Amino acid sequence: MQGDIDVYDCLGKSLLDTILSLLPFHEAVKTSILSKTWQHAWTSIPYLDIDPFVTLPPERMEEEEKKATAAEESDQHWAPLEGGDEWIMIVDKILASHPGVIQRCRISTWYSKSSSNVDRWIKDLMKRFIAELVIESGGLGFSYKVPQTLFQYKSLKKLELHGCAVNLPSYICLKDKNLRMLQLYNTDISVDTIQRFLSECGLLESLTLHGWYNVDVPFLNISAPHLRDLDINLCSCRKLKQVCINAPNLKNVKIDNYDGVKVEIHAPLLETIKCSAANIPVECSEDDGGSWV
Repeated sequence: MQGDIDVYDCLGKSLLDTILSLLPFHEAVKTSILSKTWQHAWTSIPYLDIDPFVTLPPERMEEEEKKATAAEESDQHWAPLEGGDEWIMIVDKILASHPGVIQRCRISTWYSKSSSNVDRWIKDLMKRFIAELVIESGGLGFSYKVPQTLFQYKSLKKLELHGCAVNLPSYICLKDKNLRMLQLYNTDISVDTIQRFLSECGLLESLTLHGWYNVDVPFLNISAPHLRDLDINLCSCRKLKQVCINAPNLKNVKIDNYDGVKVEIHAPLLETIKCSAANIPVECSEDDGGSWV
């Protein structure tokens, strides 16, 4: 401090934004106490991390962990964050205090008492033209059902789902959407829905399928004209016997295939393929190029 000049106020907006972008979200919010200039600076951050283990101060989560331990030792009921009401109020306040554009966001459903709260947060985010969204389902006691309206927005370019359920009605058209990266982990989604994503999302470049249990067909056809990267885990697909991959622009493939599913690849631009198990039956058409790793 020099005279009446606060050194924190001497930083230009560009440098201030850079500093905030390098901080964890809860630390960025705490900078609001530094000066009047910084009081609302965090509201310009183009990302949000809606997770109590990240957003709340470490001492607050440490307090919750102590309560949980004490309740377990005394065999008493423990309601985390006052049954979730406190956490919901915190998220609502964060969204209300952040009026600007949000480019990316991660949402954890832990401590949210019902899916309606998460639906409401997602609706708010989509109005801000969010481009990247990660949803990690947990704490609800069931798989979070992704709202169908999510797929009606054109701004979304990357979608990553953990432990969620996806149901895509036939009336929702994906052809005019800009989804480029789709990552699904332990997601309840049908084969038909996956194939709709592949056939209708013409800009889809990267697809990840892990922990995919809802496979009730013996044959899967993965056909995507723009797909460049494919990461697929076939270990839990008990009924699946064969996978045919047709992707003229595919360059990188990673396959976990301990159950011996036959994989046939048609990809003339293929550069690398990584297999996690030995003796995986993989066939490549004669006119396909690429190196095998």
